[in-house]
Amino acid sequence: MPKVKKKSVAQKAREARQRGRIARADSQVVERERDRKAAADRIAREDPEYAQRERDRKAAADRKAREDPEYAQRERDRKAAADHKAREDPEYAQRERDRKAAAVRQAREDHEYAQREREKQASADRLARMDPEYAQQERQRKAIDMRSYRANPVVRTPEKKRDQECHRARREDPSFRTPEKLRDSAAKRSQRMKQSSSFEKLQNKFHVKIRSAPTFICSCCGGLWYKESTCIVTENILKDRGCDENLVSKLLHVNQEEHRLCGTCKKSAYAKRLPKLSLTNGLDFPEIPECLRVNKKLYQEYTILEL
Repeated sequence: MPKVKKKSVAQKAREARQRGRIARADSQVVERERDRKAAADRIAREDPEYAQRERDRKAAADRKAREDPEYAQRERDRKAAADHKAREDPEYAQRERDRKAAAVRQAREDHEYAQREREKQASADRLARMDPEYAQQERQRKAIDMRSYRANPVVRTPEKKRDQECHRARREDPSFRTPEKLRDSAAKRSQRMKQSSSFEKLQNKFHVKIRSAPTFICSCCGGLWYKESTCIVTENILKDRGCDENLVSKLLHVNQEEHRLCGTCKKSAYAKRLPKLSLTNGLDFPEIPECLRVNKKLYQEYTILEL
């Protein structure tokens, strides 16, 4: 018989790998292999030391892989997408919120952590308040919250008592009471000056308005008025208000370049009524006869001779 040549260890390993590749091509074999490996891993993980070594090995592999920026970014994106999809479930989202709240409460029991968190929040608030719009919105929000909070009598009454007691105790200190008196006196002086100044302004405004005599004539009643007591009217304005031609002619009885109406006549005119004091109601002065008219030239000469 011919002598069979023994296979080397490397050759046997190559053949085993080849058989393994061929076997894995069968889906059933692959499935059984995965199940067997998973079962073996579960049994192995029951050993705490093995489980810890596996976790350490996986953590080390992840740390090394995350040194690649692209891998780290892909991992963050994948985790963010998974979290976003999971949060669509209200129960999961609520559990996550509860878990985070519990973790934060537990962490705040550490005074150092709580202090660091307060400092971080204060720094973030200071940075945000550099924006004038944000600062204004924050002030308005705080003012609304404080008004709503103080609207509750249960809260406001003890707060008033507490403030009164605090002020009373502070006023017993001369170093606080003396500046407070000076401040109150200055505020009262400033208030009196403002009141006096406002009165003087109103008085000056009044004198400016009445400086000119009431020389504006109402075209309807013929009365003399101040400028502010009359308004300019035209035929078109009265017609737009529904007055007919006859009423317009009676309302604009006085012949002048710029027709004006006083407040009473204007109210009646806009109501399409003839005012009771209208000159066309027989209240106009009759024309002076020629024989009774004064000769202005002769009157001026006579006045000069008298002087």
